Amino acid sequence: MNDTTTIRIQRWVSGTPQQAWDAYTTPELFARFFAPAGLSIPLGSVCLEPWTGGRWECTMVVDETGEEHPNLGVFADVDPPNGFAAYVPSVGMTSIQRFTADQKGTLIEIEQRDVPLAFVTSEVPFHFNTSFDKLEALFDEPEKKVVVSTYVHASAPRVWELVSDVNLPSRFSAELVRAEWEGDPGPGATIRGYMNLNGREWDTESVVIDWRPNKGFMWSVYGPDYPVAEWGFRITPLGDGVLLMMHARLGPARSGLTAAIEAQPDKRDEIIASRMATWRANMTATIDGVKTLAERN
Repeated sequence: MNDTTTIRIQRWVSGTPQQAWDAYTTPELFARFFAPAGLSIPLGSVCLEPWTGGRWECTMVVDETGEEHPNLGVFADVDPPNGFAAYVPSVGMTSIQRFTADQKGTLIEIEQRDVPLAFVTSEVPFHFNTSFDKLEALFDEPEKKVVVSTYVHASAPRVWELVSDVNLPSRFSAELVRAEWEGDPGPGATIRGYMNLNGREWDTESVVIDWRPNKGFMWSVYGPDYPVAEWGFRITPLGDGVLLMMHARLGPARSGLTAAIEAQPDKRDEIIASRMATWRANMTATIDGVKTLAERN
């Protein structure tokens, strides 16, 4: 009788593969993100020796009760910064982490082999997702980017049908008036956007730099060589549905925000924070709207 199984989990994050590798192999970073919500990892319990045969050890503590769960393993294979495999002798389980560049971020793919069935519940993917949320907070330039996500109990094709309609966000955003394709959708295609913020109107021209049906797409405002901003949707499996993420990064090209900062350099941080708050509100409204529509059918 086979009493083990294989678990596969994916998550896009905004850091580079090197940043993901560093987070997984540096004790001070690892302790801050690796435990799911409701658990923590004392830094003193972490031992990471990222070479073949090196130790992979930590203790997870249940925050509410103080109950401890030691994890004792060994690095079975390493390929920095692309990933590693760790073996846990006590249960005979192997955990493989892969870090692949994706949409100017990283797709983390986890494959856990020979997992005892007693360890497996339907909540496992969601527990992993809470640790990924903490990982996201470790990456650089948080003041110039926004990442929002929501679980959608629908198929990837259904979610893709909605997010690939570039005008759909105008139904939920307080800033986007309308958007339209110029030509056929796909890599290199142009998206024309019409905006209105507090009575100030402008239009944008964006170029699609990533296009993968049922997985997501990404676009650069005014082209990929020197963009004003870059935006994207990413769809990854999660439980019986998908995790829908929307991400945006400011700059490096000049924009209206640049002029505002130059006029009031002492208020730089306040100006950027205000703009990112507007982005976050509109992006959250968009993915929540997609979730409602996707789950309705």
